[in-house]
Amino acid sequence: MRAVTDYVFAMYAAIGAILYAAIVPFWFYGGAFLRSKWGYTLGTADALMLLVEGGMVVLSPPLGCLLNAYCKKTVPRLGFMMGASSAILMSIVLLAFMPPALPAMLAMLLLSTSYAAANTVFWSLSADLIPPGISALGSGILGSSLNLGSSVLPIVMANASSEKAALMLLGVAAFLSVLIMLCLCIVLSLSKRRLLIQGGTVISPLTEDI
Repeated sequence: MRAVTDYVFAMYAAIGAILYAAIVPFWFYGGAFLRSKWGYTLGTADALMLLVEGGMVVLSPPLGCLLNAYCKKTVPRLGFMMGASSAILMSIVLLAFMPPALPAMLAMLLLSTSYAAANTVFWSLSADLIPPGISALGSGILGSSLNLGSSVLPIVMANASSEKAALMLLGVAAFLSVLIMLCLCIVLSLSKRRLLIQGGTVISPLTEDI
């Protein structure tokens, strides 16, 4: 059980690193991209960027209430986060490939909603996926991982061949986060199933309510 717990936490930290790599760099890159592709003024681009970050402020509390009421278990929450991360990928693809004749507002609204959903679900899982015995250390490791991906990816983006290629690196990060979420769902489901087959006693929050 200890090995499973450590492995699950490592996957959770990896999800945080890659998911935040798909989110944070856009806060610094998005405004310039909007001005370049759509020809927006600085004020308009800033307003659209505020929509993304402000949406997280407004949407996160009600999303948390919905999770508490209708999505209490770990694996369904991971599934919800997979959907939100897939929506992040979709919005990035729209921003990269949609013609400038269409307003960027459409993709930005989707990006704002999906960012808020993915971020809210990610933190709702911390109590279940950080091992109780190392809660403080685990929180520190998690904080480091969140900043790792969002610090490294902008360096790679700066050397991309085009603005579109740089933006799609965020999409690649979102896609990789979805894959790790899927793997984590499988690991948790198999761990619960193994306990049930063996008639073992559930002794970890990782498996008692998934």
